Amino acid sequence: MMSCREVDEEYPSHGSVLGGKPNRCVIYPPKPSVVAEALERRNNNWFVRTKVASDLVVQVGDFSFHLHKLAVVSKSGYLNRLVFAKRSEAHGDNGAGCLKLVLDDLPGGTKTFGSVVNFCYGFNVDVTATTIAPLYCAANLLEMSDDLHHGNLISKAEAFLSFTVFSSWKDTFKVLKSCESMSPWAKELRIVKRCSDAIAWKASTDPEAFNLGGENSNWNSNVGDSTNTWWFQDVSTLRIDHFIQVVESIKRRGVKPELVGSCIARWTAKWFSGKTFVFDELTVPKHLAQKLQRITIESLINMLPTEKNSVSCNFLLTLLKLGLTMQINSALLDKLETRIASMLEQCSVQDLLVQNNGDKDTTYDVEIVTRLVQAYVVLSMKNSGARLCNVGRLVDGYLAMVARDVDLAVDDFKSLVDALPANARSCDNSLYRAIDMYLKAHPSLTEEERASVCRAMEYYRLSEDARRHVMRNDRLPLKIVTEFMLLEQHKLGRSHRDKVQQFMTITGASEKAALQALKGSDWHLEGAFDFFYSQPQIKSYPDTKHLEELYNRYKGKQHRLYGFRWILKILLWYVCIPRHDQLELKAFTRRKLIMFLHLVLSWHMKASTMCEYSKQEFFTGLQALGIDSLEKFRERISVMRSELKEGQKFSEIYNIAFGWAKEKAYHLFMLIIGQKSLALDTAIGMWQLLFAEKQWPLVDHWCQFLQVP
Repeated sequence: MMSCREVDEEYPSHGSVLGGKPNRCVIYPPKPSVVAEALERRNNNWFVRTKVASDLVVQVGDFSFHLHKLAVVSKSGYLNRLVFAKRSEAHGDNGAGCLKLVLDDLPGGTKTFGSVVNFCYGFNVDVTATTIAPLYCAANLLEMSDDLHHGNLISKAEAFLSFTVFSSWKDTFKVLKSCESMSPWAKELRIVKRCSDAIAWKASTDPEAFNLGGENSNWNSNVGDSTNTWWFQDVSTLRIDHFIQVVESIKRRGVKPELVGSCIARWTAKWFSGKTFVFDELTVPKHLAQKLQRITIESLINMLPTEKNSVSCNFLLTLLKLGLTMQINSALLDKLETRIASMLEQCSVQDLLVQNNGDKDTTYDVEIVTRLVQAYVVLSMKNSGARLCNVGRLVDGYLAMVARDVDLAVDDFKSLVDALPANARSCDNSLYRAIDMYLKAHPSLTEEERASVCRAMEYYRLSEDARRHVMRNDRLPLKIVTEFMLLEQHKLGRSHRDKVQQFMTITGASEKAALQALKGSDWHLEGAFDFFYSQPQIKSYPDTKHLEELYNRYKGKQHRLYGFRWILKILLWYVCIPRHDQLELKAFTRRKLIMFLHLVLSWHMKASTMCEYSKQEFFTGLQALGIDSLEKFRERISVMRSELKEGQKFSEIYNIAFGWAKEKAYHLFMLIIGQKSLALDTAIGMWQLLFAEKQWPLVDHWCQFLQVP
């Protein structure tokens, strides 16, 4: 006979249901063979108070139970055999004495055996969801079946166990938790499987969690909704072996793969969180704890649902990180890595943020993302439909996210930048933003390190705004800035450059204003004129008559003006006028200034032959500069010198100097500036001149490097 109370027959709809009042049961035993008054404890001994002396001692753990053979052998086939074997051994040696039996590894230990003794002597036995599984296992070990006595302990424990498992959600978990200390018996008697099937059945009764297999089974019904995931919290408390059983049962019930994947992720977050594993708290040797961790991670990977989008990329990356840390099976790691790589095109930046936990580590694990991107590139080579640009945008967004981390090493940042091939980025604006953020957060990088970080950035993949920002960004290495400036001058076609010069000649506007007006009018001159003259501004134009007089004064034969004689005159006048910032030039400094003025003037005049200017070139250049007298020229020298500090103008003047070295007028120029050799000396002279105005701090180091034999 059995009586049960406080049965919880309702299924929960939200949150955890562990706790609360448990189901209880009183098992009424059949009529005993020996009448007893009570079971009493004295230290580590239990005695049955009866009128008959004890003739059997059963030791369970540290406790001894003083019993009667007749009371226990009538209910337990196992104890019956042990008593018979002991009596046979003791035959002829005072066989009428007290026998002693030792029960090792009894499920539930002393407490459970106490319940068994109560049952054998006719006392009522109180059981709950926490104690029923050990009692059921002990009854089976002791072979307390109905074959020996009708209404024996196995059948009565079985009845309450089935009732508990199928009637109460919370008690099912209590039964499972109680099985952890007696796994072999619980597995053999299928208690774990019955509990797992019951949990799966109750979880799948929610219609939103049940997969009907039709076209409407769309997982976009919000996996994180509490109406779908109310059972996650309780399932995540289970030990890994029981959790595996529950997940397999849930899969068989047809629960959506997305919910299964989210459940596995919840369990992993609970057991592998923070700086330590929950397993580290177990009282087992370190090598066994590590083995348990490794087996657990491998089990989690193996039980993942295989359906597409059933598991988030972020969770898979977390598993990959755990697998690498614990050095799990390499084939399993490769399989997981390939799966994540195949999902990369649909990932977001947030999916890639896998946190580190070490004190000296970066905030996020960049190395594992680099490894993943490299795996994706290998995979994309075998797939013609790979969308590399999607991954390129993803990686650049991730780089911007981690660039501010002061602990991120330059090699790690560069490795991720270089992990993608060049064709993965159609535009480098996002990459440039990430690089600039990284350089700002790491001001102590050397010039070489900064150059290596910037190497993947391409001029032609930057927008106009980004290019302008590059050329005034003092965080970038000078080599990159110089390269971009030289490329900038080739950006405009010949026709566009001619329009800029024509616009400047007619309007007297600066090059910057000319470019702004022409670009705003889609390079139509009439539209650019309308735009320019519609803006309020003060305009001044050179006097053509004064220009004519100036030209005639210095022109040479064949009506061409020889530049050096005229520039020398200007320079002498410039130096001799008393002023507070008057230059005290030595011979060599004067020569350098002559050369500099000639270069800038030739650029403004667009001279076809160096050292000589035609009348048209002379008028065009001076009108663009707003000059019609030597005095105005002197006033413009400081402005002309400052033009070398502007990126685009510097590039164009630099190009003129380069072309000049290849023309026949080069030899005449060499005589004037005092150079007596060609090639390297010439190049060094040019660099020292141009970059002196540009104020490049490394020009002297560069020239010294080139002169080392």
